[in-house]
Amino acid sequence: MKEFFRYISFLILFSILICIGAMLSNRFDGRSAIDYLELNKKVEYIWNKTISFLNNYYKKNITF
Repeated sequence: MKEFFRYISFLILFSILICIGAMLSNRFDGRSAIDYLELNKKVEYIWNKTISFLNNYYKKNITF
């Protein structure tokens, strides 16, 4: 049962990140490539923090 909640919580978190990425890509549609790279660094930072939080929460390594 614990594994089930782990996968469901990760699925919900991943879908929220996809929705945020879709909104940001629509917002920065007409900008230059430099702005896109800065946005990519921010998204990568948030993603790394999320994975480290999940690793600490579940005490296991999550790799993709």
